[in-house]
Amino acid sequence: MVGPNLCDDYWIHGSNYVDNLKTIINGIPEKGMLTWRGVPAPSEIQAVASYTYTFRGTTPPNPEASRRSGRPGKAERE
Repeated sequence: MVGPNLCDDYWIHGSNYVDNLKTIINGIPEKGMLTWRGVPAPSEIQAVASYTYTFRGTTPPNPEASRRSGRPGKAERE
């Protein structure tokens, strides 16, 4: 299973830091992402959310298509 493109400008569950925290803490069970609440320490969850956010606006060698339109993500179109 491939997760969504984190390099484009459209993130399915919100694209700011707080949205990242909520997604990591609560998971997205209907899409197969389990909750991480209570597993790592809060500081570790914050570190993962911060790290994930660093992908936004980058250009990976083979980006996943944007989930918004089914077209390649912004980074791939440039």
